[in-house]
Amino acid sequence: MEIKLLSIDFDGTLVSRVSEPVLDERCMQLIRDLQNGGVLFAINTGRSVDLLESGLTDFEFPVRPDFILTTEREVPENQSPANLSLPGAGGLAGGERPGNGPHR
Repeated sequence: MEIKLLSIDFDGTLVSRVSEPVLDERCMQLIRDLQNGGVLFAINTGRSVDLLESGLTDFEFPVRPDFILTTEREVPENQSPANLSLPGAGGLAGGERPGNGPHR
């Protein structure tokens, strides 16, 4: 099965203030390799977009997500996933990668 999307929680999963190192370099390299192979990378978080951007800067996060999924967004009702469009994604078709949207 081909991986098309990798979506991972941020606080306590990708980064941790209680462990050293805060970022696992092997994990970061794996994410880079997957992105380079065409896999979309999303960070899902309870943070707002601004707070996540601050966290990415504070932790010197080496990989930029293609998407940020937050709790501040509303989910439209009665739409199948195929009919949903993502802000900044420009109506991606299957297999296309996003351009330089706001979270790139």
